[in-house]
Amino acid sequence: MKRIILASLLLLCLTGRTAAQDLDYERVHNLIIERNDAALDTLLTRWYYSGLYPADVLNYHYNELQGMEPWSIYVGMEESDLVGKLILQRVLHVHRDKVLLNLNATYDSTYMATLCQRMEVPVPTESYGDGRFVLMTQWVCEHTGRQVYLSASAMPHLVHPGYLDPASAQAVRIDSVATVLKSHLYNEGLTMHYARVPYNNIVVKCRNLEERYLLDYLRMSFTPPHGREQEGALAFTRSHLAENYRILYEGLLPYYRAHRPERLAWLEQLIRDVLNYRRMQERREREYNQVSRLL
Repeated sequence: MKRIILASLLLLCLTGRTAAQDLDYERVHNLIIERNDAALDTLLTRWYYSGLYPADVLNYHYNELQGMEPWSIYVGMEESDLVGKLILQRVLHVHRDKVLLNLNATYDSTYMATLCQRMEVPVPTESYGDGRFVLMTQWVCEHTGRQVYLSASAMPHLVHPGYLDPASAQAVRIDSVATVLKSHLYNEGLTMHYARVPYNNIVVKCRNLEERYLLDYLRMSFTPPHGREQEGALAFTRSHLAENYRILYEGLLPYYRAHRPERLAWLEQLIRDVLNYRRMQERREREYNQVSRLL
């Protein structure tokens, strides 16, 4: 009987997916390049209302935007950094003041012209090849008057632009640009903020953690897993997303011990919540794989 119930629940989950296309990020990329807003909105709406796009991953994208200043710019390396934010903006109509820069689309001259007009900056005169992420990030930071943010997980690509041939002149240039970028990037929790003037980013981290981020979903998730075949389409798996929170929390422990001892127990409980969340997600995925073999 237990097997029948579990199989029935899974079947309902899978049936719900038939109303949505799989997470085809290349399709999103093409629609952005084609500037087909109607088709893009239809696709994102289908993903959201079918439950195909995981709610906890969407929450993570919301928190990234929530920690940013109004009218700022988010630089995304690829569509998986941006799809959740596009759903938030175009389907749920929140954080629409933020500009989403899709580096994968910057090779398209019309996309760049439209984006630069919105950012109120000149169109770059040169085309960046393999080093687009580092060089375009520098260009945006130098030319826009808005605040600029990157995913905190993007730091390895600035520290080690390993996709380039280290013997090439471009690699040498990108390495020097990355060094300049790193000196201006401040980790504010889930995002890095480019700032020309030094400031105390620990204070901003605490503000984001205590006042801006939505964290309750780390304690319990009511969203059924869709299986590992969809995980590869996401920038991170759920466990990796939770790991980013753990790094944030544990990095603040010395500050809370020294300056906010009355909140230390609260922060330590958040760390336990993240660890429990990771274990829960891993267990749910194992159970999903076991039940799927019964169908």
